[in-house]
Amino acid sequence: MSEPDIPAYISRKRAARQLDMSPETFDNYVRVGVLPPPKRRGKLTRWKWCEISAVLDGTNLPVIQSAEDPYDRGVESAKAAHA
Repeated sequence: MSEPDIPAYISRKRAARQLDMSPETFDNYVRVGVLPPPKRRGKLTRWKWCEISAVLDGTNLPVIQSAEDPYDRGVESAKAAHA
């Protein structure tokens, strides 16, 4: 269920504001799959707030593959050297 002051479908700017982040950060999270993609109808682009909320609540956590972290690689190398 949506919070009373948040419409069911919201703009990019409103979504970023609700999440207390810049629109550019919001775009990046959508691009990499952390946040859901928008719904498009003609020229109108909106995000379904309940889908964003589900991600925040952990009920719809995406799995994101990222490049190996150099820090993690160093830790693994150190463990192997001392094994």
